[in-house]
Amino acid sequence: MDDLCDTSQHKPSRSNYVWIRNEPLSSTYEVSKQIGLGSMGEVSIVQKKSDSGSLRNLSVKDTSLVRTMSGTFSSPPPPPPPTSPTSPPLSPSSPRQYACKTVAMLRMSSPQITEFKNEIEILRDLDHPNIVQLYECFIHQHKIYLIMDLCKGGDIGERVLNEIDTSNVIRQIFEALQYLHLRRVAHRDLKLENVMFVGDGIKIKLIDFGLSERYVQSSKMKKACGTIYTASPEVITGQTYTTQTDVWSAGVCLWCLLVGEVPFLKEMEDLQVPEKVEKLKKAQYTFKDPKWTQISSAGRSLISYCLRAHPGSRYTSKECLSHINDKWIPSLTSPPPSPSKPKTGRKRINSVMLRSFENFSNSGALKKKILMTMAYTMEKSGLEDLDRTFSDIDVNNEGTISVQELRSAIKDKNMKYGDVEVDNLFKGLDYDHSGQIHYKEFLAAAMESQNMITAERLLETFDRMDEDNSGCISRENLRSMLGKDWDESAEEEMFQGKDGIDFDTFLKVVKGQTEQATK
Repeated sequence: MDDLCDTSQHKPSRSNYVWIRNEPLSSTYEVSKQIGLGSMGEVSIVQKKSDSGSLRNLSVKDTSLVRTMSGTFSSPPPPPPPTSPTSPPLSPSSPRQYACKTVAMLRMSSPQITEFKNEIEILRDLDHPNIVQLYECFIHQHKIYLIMDLCKGGDIGERVLNEIDTSNVIRQIFEALQYLHLRRVAHRDLKLENVMFVGDGIKIKLIDFGLSERYVQSSKMKKACGTIYTASPEVITGQTYTTQTDVWSAGVCLWCLLVGEVPFLKEMEDLQVPEKVEKLKKAQYTFKDPKWTQISSAGRSLISYCLRAHPGSRYTSKECLSHINDKWIPSLTSPPPSPSKPKTGRKRINSVMLRSFENFSNSGALKKKILMTMAYTMEKSGLEDLDRTFSDIDVNNEGTISVQELRSAIKDKNMKYGDVEVDNLFKGLDYDHSGQIHYKEFLAAAMESQNMITAERLLETFDRMDEDNSGCISRENLRSMLGKDWDESAEEEMFQGKDGIDFDTFLKVVKGQTEQATK
C-alpha cells in the first residue's frame, strides 16, 4: 500500500477534493456506533470532534462575524446563545454524521488490497447525485478509514415499495449506471444491498465499488465476481463480459422489488443444481405468477429488456432510461399523459437560478474555489428537488450538462439569452474546463438561489480549505488542494500579495465584498 500512503499522489484537483491523511482517525472523528462487521474490518457511524480542525482556532470575533454575515446569504439560523470571551467557537448543534469503512490491511491478501485501492481511486473520480461520495481517507497503523456519505434509509430491499416508487428508484439506478458506463466503469456487484436510501424519501445512492473496474472499449472483463443472485449468465459461465452485466443485475433488482423474490439463483448451492443454472444461462422466466397481474406492461417490458441471455441483445443503460422516462413512469401517472415525450428540463430552471449561475460564472478564482469546496463538503441529503433539476436539464442522461442542454433550458424559459451569452455563461460554470458541467459545479453555481450558504457550511468549508488547521488558508493549502491544476497566476489573483486568507476575508469573499470576487 506504499503508493496509496504517498499522499503526494492523491492531492485533490479541481474536480476532486478527497484528502488522504497519514494520521489516526481519532485526530478528527469519534465513533458513535458500529453498524457492520466483516472479516477485514467494520462500518461505523462517525462524527467530527467538536475541537477538531481549524475551527478551534477561530476567535469569538470570528464566530460572531459568521453569525452576522450568514444572514446575508440565506435564511439565518436560530439565534445562538449569548457569547462571552470564554465561549467556545461556533459549531453545529447537531454534529453531522458520516459512514466510516475501516479495513485492516494485515488481514488482506494482495488481490484484496488491489481491490480496495481500486475502490478509492474510482470513488475519487465520480461526481453524481446517485453515487456515494468519498470525503477523505485516514491511514494509520495498518488500517485505512474511508469517510463517506451516511445513507440512513437502509438498502432498497428493506422496504416494500409500490410500482411508482419502484420506477423512480430504478430510474436513479440507471442514471448512475449510465454515468458510470460512459466513463468506462462497471460496478460489477450491483444488488439490493448496494443501493441505499439516503433517508426517509426515495432518493438512492449506489455504494461499494470494491469490485468495480475500469476498462477500454476494445477489451472485455474476465474476473468472475459479484453476488450470486444478481450475477449475469456470462459471469456465471466464466465468459468475458462488459458493462452489460450491470444491466442484467439491475433487471434482477427490479424483479425482486416488484414481486419480492429472486428470479434465478439464490444461494451458492444453487450452482450445483443443473436445472437452475440452465434456466439462468438461457434467461428462462415467465410472468405467470399472479403477482405480475398487478404490474404494468411497461414495467414487465423493462425486465424483459434487461434479462436477456446474450449481452448484446439487452438494452443499454441509456435505452433502459429512455424506456423508464418515456413509457414506464408516464404509464403510471393518472390520468395518463398525451403521447409521452422525453424529459426536456424546460420547466425546472428559473430567473432566480439563472441569476445565481451568472453570479458564480462572474466570480473570481477564490470565490469559485470556496463555493466548489462547499459543494463538495456539504451534506447532500435534502437536495432531491435540486437533483431533479440537474437531471431534467441533463436531457441526454449522461450525468453532466452540456452547453446545448444549458442553452435549451435557458432559452425555453423565454429568457433573453443568445448563443454567445449562453456560451460565456457555460465557460464560467465549467470550473474544471472539462467541456461539461458536473454535478458539484451545478451545486456550487445554484447555492445562492437555494439559500444553501449557511453559517455551518461556511465554517465547514473554511475548515476544509485550512488543511493544516492554522486558522488561515495559506498558499500551501491552496497548492495542496489544486494539486497538478495549481496555477501561479490564479494563486496571485486569490491572494493579491497576502500570505494567507483569514476567516474575515474568507467571509467577505463569499459575500462579494472583495475585488477578486467581482473580477
